[in-house]
Amino acid sequence: RFAYNYCKRMSDRYYKLFGKSVSQLALQKRFTRIKKRKRYECLNDINAQVPKQASKDFDTARKHSFKKYKNGYHT
Repeated sequence: RFAYNYCKRMSDRYYKLFGKSVSQLALQKRFTRIKKRKRYECLNDINAQVPKQASKDFDTARKHSFKKYKNGYHT
């Protein structure tokens, strides 16, 4: 759950700053970098596939949510 929420938080922040969505690969790379910080060293205990799958799930959910909208309106 932490990895998915982290992806959402990073994606929201990136969109506010640059007006674009962040790629799934960029989210995975970012998560790999934060695992090296002392604050998040407990994340080294989990399997490496967990954050990758979380970023993939987040990207899929984001794409599906925007797929229902056309020109800003729900179809």
